[in-house]
Amino acid sequence: MQFRVRDAVGFELNEEVAEELGLLEEFQTWKKTYNTTDFSAAMEEKYKLPNYTEPSIYEFKYERGGEIQGLEGFDWNKTYCWFFSDDTKQKGWKPFANRLKKKGIVLESARWSELG
Repeated sequence: MQFRVRDAVGFELNEEVAEELGLLEEFQTWKKTYNTTDFSAAMEEKYKLPNYTEPSIYEFKYERGGEIQGLEGFDWNKTYCWFFSDDTKQKGWKPFANRLKKKGIVLESARWSELG
């Protein structure tokens, strides 16, 4: 298997942030199941994400020799809601990013290599 480079933007996601977004129940479901379907659908509906833009949730746990290497921009051992960097070029991204900013949620750029 080879490593692929991921370029992303996202924000740290925890219960406080999920509550601010009105997505606490969906985040708690993710924490139990690691299935992002409910969270993604609720975020897409509530925040009118641009077409083909789907949020992902991932807990970046550090593991020597693990499937994620060279993490930059995000912190290890934290959970993030992230989007592919190309999503930020879509029509409708700026209004979404501005809604997050008004809630005090800052989007950060990140990059890592992922085994796959």
